Amino acid sequence: FPVTIRIVDFLRHLERVNSHALNLGINATCKSEEVIQAISKIFEYWSGVNSIRIRLVLSAEGSWVTAREFTPRPTLWGLSLHALRAQRFKPEFKTLVIGKSIEAEHLARGFGRETALLLDSSNKILEAAWSNVFWFNRKGRLFTTPEEGILSGIVRAAIIREHEVSFQRLSLEELLSEAQEIILTQSTGGVITVGSINGHIFDCGEKTQEMLTWYAEYRSRPEHKFVQE
Repeated sequence: FPVTIRIVDFLRHLERVNSHALNLGINATCKSEEVIQAISKIFEYWSGVNSIRIRLVLSAEGSWVTAREFTPRPTLWGLSLHALRAQRFKPEFKTLVIGKSIEAEHLARGFGRETALLLDSSNKILEAAWSNVFWFNRKGRLFTTPEEGILSGIVRAAIIREHEVSFQRLSLEELLSEAQEIILTQSTGGVITVGSINGHIFDCGEKTQEMLTWYAEYRSRPEHKFVQE
């Protein structure tokens, strides 16, 4: 039976890995043909599994691809967040130094929340532990944080390309006061709804539903099919 392998924005992921490696002084690159070949072998080995989480790692010694079965978070509608001061190491780069994200999420779960919203030393919004942050204000305008101090994610970039987005660095207090609906974005989860931050409740309303619908359409586009066998 033919098998279609779909990875959303595969080439953009690859370009980011190579660009970040160059900026970090790693003298190596990943070639798309080699990565596709490795992924094809993984799908052949994991035949029968619908969703696989693939990790591409690039170092000075070379590159490798790993995989495991992907199971989405059990709660994707109305995620609860706990805001705290924390900033990842070299946040603008995708690296394996993830201690701050792990620590922040662990602390958030200690407060009974599912993940963490990271703040800078001035209580300004940065990103979530594993994702970017968007919000709609009470007039329906869409906002996200500027790129400084965050990892600009692949889904974040897609939203910015296809929607009218403004950039603001709000304090936590300003976000809680001005935001009507909040979403997180990441490659594994796509668009994830937020139900509360520090117990402050947010709507999962019309604008959130529009973004969920948009992402479902976006990820199904033909350009994300890169191998068929």
